[in-house]
Amino acid sequence: MKFSNEPRLFEIAAGFAIEGRILSVVPYGNGHIHQTFRVVTTEKAYILQRLNPLLFPEPEKLMISIVGVCEHLRGKILARGGNPLRETLTPVPTKTAGWLIRDSEASWRVFRFIEDSVCHETIDDTDLFRKVGEALGRFTSDLSDYDPGRLYVNFPGFHDTPARFRQFLEAMEKAEKERIDGAGTEIIFVLQNENLAHGLAEDLRDGILPLRVVHNDTKLNNVLFDGSSGRALAVIDFDTIMPGTPCHDFGDAIRFGCNLATEDEPDLSKVRFSIERFRAFARGYLRGSRNFLTEAERLRLVSGALTITYENGLRFLTDHLVGDRYYRIDRPGQNLDRCRTQFRMLEAMKTLKTRLETIVEDEYQKIISLESGG
Repeated sequence: MKFSNEPRLFEIAAGFAIEGRILSVVPYGNGHIHQTFRVVTTEKAYILQRLNPLLFPEPEKLMISIVGVCEHLRGKILARGGNPLRETLTPVPTKTAGWLIRDSEASWRVFRFIEDSVCHETIDDTDLFRKVGEALGRFTSDLSDYDPGRLYVNFPGFHDTPARFRQFLEAMEKAEKERIDGAGTEIIFVLQNENLAHGLAEDLRDGILPLRVVHNDTKLNNVLFDGSSGRALAVIDFDTIMPGTPCHDFGDAIRFGCNLATEDEPDLSKVRFSIERFRAFARGYLRGSRNFLTEAERLRLVSGALTITYENGLRFLTDHLVGDRYYRIDRPGQNLDRCRTQFRMLEAMKTLKTRLETIVEDEYQKIISLESGG
C-alpha cells in the first residue's frame, strides 16, 4: 500500500491534536514494521504511523505503556535541565483524548517530529558508537526506577533464549532433510553451545539479575543525533520496551556494532570483531548507566553479548530450517548466511571473552576514578 498526500491521510492526521493547518503527508523513513509518514503543518512537523496489526494486536495497551514511559522520561530530562521535546518521544493525543485512531484495517498514532535530528545506518567512526552507548546507558538509567510491571508485554518471550532453543529443536524434527544436511555444521554449533541459552535466563529467574525496563532493540538507527552538534539526542522506537535485563540491550548493540561486515555476509573471512568499537561502546554505556548498574549486571555485560549473538544465530537457523517464514529473504540461503555470520562473531567473542571483560572493568574503574577526583 503506497500513500502520498492522499485525502484519507489528511483526514486521519487531522483527528489528532496537532497544531496548524496540514500542508503535506508523505512517506518517511525506511522501517519495515509500520507505515510511517511525515506530516507538515503551518506550525510544526509530526510523525504519523499505521501500526502493523499482525504484530501489534492490542495497540491500546501498547500505547498506554509507551505513554507511561514517555512521561517518566520527560520528568527525568526536565530534572537535569534538558528539553524533552527533543530528547525523547512525545506522543500526540487524538482530539477525543485517546492515543489512537482506528480505521477498517489498522490503528494510527502520532508523535512530535524531532527537528534537526539525524539517524545513522552505519558506524562511520568509533566515537559515534561511544555516543550510542552513552545514550542507551542513560536511557536505561532514566528508567531504572520505573516499575517493569507497568509495561505491556507485546512480545512474550522476546529474549527467552531457552524457549528459542526449544523452538530450534522442534524445527529440526520437522525440517526437510536437504535443509538439515546443508546446515549440519551450524546445528552442531548450536548444540555444543547450549549453555549460552540458559545462563542469563537462570540469573533472572534466581534474582541475581534484577528485572529492569529495557529497550530490546538497540540498533544504531534507534538513536537520533543532533543535526548541528552531532551529540546523541534521543533513543526512539519504544514498541519493544518490556521487562528484561540491560545485559541483553548491551549485547544486542555489540552484536551488530562490532561486526565489521554485513549481517548476511556470505564470505565469512570478512566477518571480524572490532575490539576498538567494543571498548568505545562499553565506555559510553558504562558512563550512561553508572548510577544504577549493579555489580552483577556489570560482570555479565559480556555474557549478554554472547547470549544475544547466540540467540540471533539460533533464530536465523530455526527460520531457515522451517522454510524462511519469519525473516524476509531476498535470495535462497540468506537466513543461513545470517546465522553463520552470527556464529562467526560468537566464536570471536568466546575467544576474546576474558579480554572483553577486562575492558569493561577497566573502563568502569576509569569512570569511577574520574568522578572521585582520582
